[in-house]
Amino acid sequence: MTNKQAKEIASLLEKINIYISAEGIIELDSFQEIGDYLEETDSFNIEIVTFSRAMEYLSENDSSLQASLKLAYEIGYNVNELTSEILASLLASEKTRQEFENLKDEIEAILEA
Repeated sequence: MTNKQAKEIASLLEKINIYISAEGIIELDSFQEIGDYLEETDSFNIEIVTFSRAMEYLSENDSSLQASLKLAYEIGYNVNELTSEILASLLASEKTRQEFENLKDEIEAILEA
């Protein structure tokens, strides 16, 4: 991709709170490669620390805890390992992955330009 395309994509990713340099992705040529890069660099991993922030996030985004508990189960957590911080972080990370997937058409349009 060109430097201009890399800058556009980096700017687009900032809207979903993923901060990477254009130089970090300039060698990538597809949406899939960018997604793989973001996974490899832990860019999707959002860590929510402190009980109060975690509880606030969960009450706003998963008050029944169904989504976050399902994610924890799918990853292999045991119930005795779970904290509000873990549940909130798992949910925030998954939300960021979904937001990235929602940018697929825009990213592909930038790459094709």
